Amino acid sequence: MSTPSFGNPILALTLGLIAAAVALALELADVHGGLAAVATGLSVTSAALLALLYIRPATVAAPSPPASAFPLTAPPEGPSQEQAGPFPLPTDPAALQQLYRQITSDTITGLANQIHFLSRLDEMVAQTNREPGRQISLTLFSFDWPEHLDTEQQNAYLSHVASQCRPIVRPGDMVCRLEDKLFALLLPNAGPRAAMACADRLRSTLNPAAYAGAPSPLPHKHYFGVATLKAGESPEDLKNRASQAMLMARQSPDEAVLFASNAPPYPLD
Repeated sequence: MSTPSFGNPILALTLGLIAAAVALALELADVHGGLAAVATGLSVTSAALLALLYIRPATVAAPSPPASAFPLTAPPEGPSQEQAGPFPLPTDPAALQQLYRQITSDTITGLANQIHFLSRLDEMVAQTNREPGRQISLTLFSFDWPEHLDTEQQNAYLSHVASQCRPIVRPGDMVCRLEDKLFALLLPNAGPRAAMACADRLRSTLNPAAYAGAPSPLPHKHYFGVATLKAGESPEDLKNRASQAMLMARQSPDEAVLFASNAPPYPLD
C-alpha cells in the first residue's frame, strides 16, 4: 500500500504559502477585476502545480517476519521429550526380574525391603482371614548399636544378621529389613509355638561371640516381639502388637523374646 509522503518540511511550508497566495489572488480578481490580479493568480497556481511535482509516494514495506519463523533446520522427527512417556520397561523376562528385585530388595542386606514386606503382609492377612483355621505370625526384632561402630561396620553387621536369618526360616517365610536396625520375620502357617521357637533360635544364632567380623564390643542385646494374627485383625493391628512386645522385651535387662498374646493393638508413640 502507497501513502503520500512529504520528505522535505520546507516543501510543505512552501505549499501552504502557495495556497494562501492563491486565495488572496482570487479575492483581488473578484474585487478589482483587474488583469494584474488574474495574472498573479495564474502565476501562483502554476507555482503550486510545479511544487506538487516534488511530492513522492513512499511505499511502506511489510514488516519482516522474525528469524525464528524460518528455522534453519527442520524439527527432528519422532516424539519430543515432553511427549515421551516414562522410561520404557524392559521386555526381557530376565531384565524384568532384575528390576523387580531392585525395587523390592534392601540394598545393604539383600533381604526384602519395607515395600515388599507391607505388600506381602496385606496379602497374607487377607488370605488368613478368609480361611478359618489358617494362622500367620509376625516377629519384629532389633538391637542397639555400640557407639564406636562406623557406617561400614554397621553395614557389615546388618549383612551378618541377614545371613543368620536365612537358615532359620522355612521356605515360604519372609525375612525383611524394614528400616535401620529393625527386622521382621513374616511366618505364614505358623502359630505362637512355632513363631516363638523360630525367634529363640535366631536369638541364639545372633550371639556376638559367633561373629568375628567386627571389633568388640558388638551389639550385646537383641530383643524380639512375636504376635499371631487374631480373627478379624488388620495388618496394622498385628504389626502394632508385635512392636509393643518388642519394646517390652527391650526393657528387659537380658535378651528376651516376648509373645504379644494379650498386648492390645494400640499404635506406638
